Amino acid sequence: MKERNPRLAGLTPREALQSMKVELKEYCKGADPFIRKPRKNENVRDWWLAAVQKDENAQVLQVGALAIKLYSVVPVSMADERTVSTITWLTSPPRSRQDIATLKETNQIRQ
Repeated sequence: MKERNPRLAGLTPREALQSMKVELKEYCKGADPFIRKPRKNENVRDWWLAAVQKDENAQVLQVGALAIKLYSVVPVSMADERTVSTITWLTSPPRSRQDIATLKETNQIRQ
């Protein structure tokens, strides 16, 4: 956990869950620090980073850690596109007699 999410490293799952419940209620109420308006040129991920860094007493630790992870995902499907293109090429008529294991291995190599 320390490597994957250092913000949650010191908590047991039970503590994290309890804290998450409290934080989500505060978030729904619009309590501080969730009332801060985004600054100009600040995206959602940066807003959450600022909220977590501002609140050192861990008031937004779990919700903030989750939000930062969610908003850090880059919506790029290049790997999926490449895989589908490779499978289409491998299943073309000239290559139609290959078995599934060969297709799988060839696709893994091309990735």
